[in-house]
Amino acid sequence: MAIAVVGCVPAGPGSNDSNGGGSGSGGGGSSSGGGGSTNTASILGTYQGEQAWDLSEITVVDGGGDAVADLVVAEVVDATGLPSFLQDDATDVVDALIGDAVASVVDQHLGNSGIVLDLSGVLGTARLGTRLSLESRDGSTVTGQEELTSVILSHDGADHEIEIGSMLSVVGYDRALADVEGQLSSDDTMLAIAEHEYLLRVDTIIEVAGVEVLGYESLEAGLDTIIDCDDLLTSILGADGTLGVSVGGYDIELDASDLSGVCGAAKAELTGFVLDFFRTDAGVAAGGVLRVSGDTLQSTDYSGAITLLPTGIDPSFAIDYQVSRVP
Repeated sequence: MAIAVVGCVPAGPGSNDSNGGGSGSGGGGSSSGGGGSTNTASILGTYQGEQAWDLSEITVVDGGGDAVADLVVAEVVDATGLPSFLQDDATDVVDALIGDAVASVVDQHLGNSGIVLDLSGVLGTARLGTRLSLESRDGSTVTGQEELTSVILSHDGADHEIEIGSMLSVVGYDRALADVEGQLSSDDTMLAIAEHEYLLRVDTIIEVAGVEVLGYESLEAGLDTIIDCDDLLTSILGADGTLGVSVGGYDIELDASDLSGVCGAAKAELTGFVLDFFRTDAGVAAGGVLRVSGDTLQSTDYSGAITLLPTGIDPSFAIDYQVSRVP
């Protein structure tokens, strides 16, 4: 069951019954005699701690090489000067000659670029301050609210704590609240929390990681070196520095002087592609199973999901969740 996200709302359903000795769903609100059943209200209360998120997968940009290859093929066909009625055939020929090589070298440089590696490291160890309020219980069903109180991102051994309000301004809230619902096991030792979506946006997390933590002037500035022009030209022209194109009785040979604008165009194309990917309006949801151990709730099988990601990206990520009861 998906739980709707709310911001700055009253406590969830049943919160008026969470106080007082007789509010539980069991008779009289206390443990029933015989069989050792637990107090129906024992799980209720406020818990505080952290979630550790591995968001490194959101920096894996698929399709960048293919996008640049399509542009480079068009640039090369244009450089041949072939008449327009032959350009479709020329596109097929040039794509067969260089398309895969261009895509491969672009993807390799993109995956190993400084900003992508840095973002992967920072986002792979994100920590979220968490306050979980379990407010009401009806049988095995527990309801309440969860609030993310801070985002801690680390780089080069230093922690950077980001105020949650600054990451929510884009959606018009100052607190990250979500309604939660869970199911307790028959012995009250496991609590399965249904997936619920937070107000955090993936594009905001990436922007904060790049600018506030890594210190790039902007994401665009960090992407300035994602293409190596020499390697790109080699993927087009080969070791001898020339590319021969034969179409419709025309035999044309190109060299670097014919392709002087290709690298700049390719860099602009890839930068735009990556920025569009990073700025996808995607959300974050989480849920799973927590072990109930005294006053501590700790994940046994808990994970998150990135919503609305482009196809080809695995939206799930691991979460290590631990909170403890507070007075």
